Amino acid sequence: MSKRFCWLFLISILIMVFGAGCDEEEGILAQFAGERIGLVIETDEYSEASYYQSQLETALINYIDRRYDLQVINPRLLLKRAPEWEGRLEDFCRKELGLNYLLIIDLLNVVVNEPKPSMDMWSKTFRFKVTTTCSLTLAYTFQNLNTDGIMYFGQSNGSSREESRVKASKRGVWFDINEVDYYDLIEEAMFNALRRTELL
Repeated sequence: MSKRFCWLFLISILIMVFGAGCDEEEGILAQFAGERIGLVIETDEYSEASYYQSQLETALINYIDRRYDLQVINPRLLLKRAPEWEGRLEDFCRKELGLNYLLIIDLLNVVVNEPKPSMDMWSKTFRFKVTTTCSLTLAYTFQNLNTDGIMYFGQSNGSSREESRVKASKRGVWFDINEVDYYDLIEEAMFNALRRTELL
């Protein structure tokens, strides 16, 4: 009986030790539930991402709205109607929109590589694949607009890929052709990088 008790005690200790380490830490955005924050994405002027800046902002705002109890606003859209605030984004967010926080995300070093073909041949099978990849660096600052101070900052790398394949064998030919969409590649790489930060 004592031996069985020792085993049960040992198992209980192990469960407590390993269970305590499995708790997910709360991300930065989750800590500001109920708040209203501004969000903008910055890109290099002539990068691939610059053509999709507003779409990427909308995708990210919708993602945050679905996952967190936050009201997220893109102040840049409203700034177009208030040209007197041009170049004063932080002041506009605080004084005109009444926001307390501003999240700025920079997408840097965005590279969408040219499609790369590869081929495999066996005695009875032939495979042809074309892969397009995207990589980028994401940096962010989470700013308290009331103190003009940066509360959190960080960066990470993200990547994505799109593949089209053709396979031929004695059983027939199989096609899996996907049209390359640069926006989808960049968006996927952005979210891939975001999941590696402490924001989410």
